[in-house]
Amino acid sequence: MRLSLCCQGFGVERSQLSLDDRLCHPTENRTHYVWTFGLTDCGTMMTRHRAVISYENAVSQLTQCTNTPAHSRILCLFTFKGELNPENKMA
Repeated sequence: MRLSLCCQGFGVERSQLSLDDRLCHPTENRTHYVWTFGLTDCGTMMTRHRAVISYENAVSQLTQCTNTPAHSRILCLFTFKGELNPENKMA
């Protein structure tokens, strides 16, 4: 999975950002903070219900003043025409 956030005007240091797994910090290019990780890595929760799979995580920013994180939840939904069998393959 790849997640990118525009860093222009964001006013946050890369080291202040993480996902649900606090060890998952982004890389940075000139315009974006970028995380690249497996579908269930970095604290990502996968939920499967019939023909829908969802992946959920959060981007956290550790604030310097209070040393407490602020969270933004991220949810990605994927739907399939057929139902999934227990091995996560199309039926």
